Amino acid sequence: MAHRLADRADAIAARHFRAGGIVGRAKADGSPVTAVDLDIEHTVRALINDARPGDAFLGEEFGGFGQGRRRWIVDAIDGTASFLAGEPEWGN
Repeated sequence: MAHRLADRADAIAARHFRAGGIVGRAKADGSPVTAVDLDIEHTVRALINDARPGDAFLGEEFGGFGQGRRRWIVDAIDGTASFLAGEPEWGN
C-alpha cells in the first residue's frame, strides 16, 4: 500500500515539476505550499480512506482525521521551496 501511495504521489509531483510554472503561496507559518502539495495530500488521503477506512491520517496541509491503531503521516512534498525553484532537492 505505501509503495502504491508513493508512486501516485510521485506521478502527480513529477507531472507538475516537468511542466514548470508552479505557483506557491506562504502559509501562516511562512512556509511555502503549492496546489501540487494539496493535490497530492488530497489524493493520498482519499486512497487511504478507501483502502483502509479504519486508519488515522495526519497531513501537513489538511490536518488529521480518525483514531485508528495505524496512522499515516503525510508531507506531500518535502522541500516545497526547492520544488518551486525547479531544483531537484525535494521528495515525496
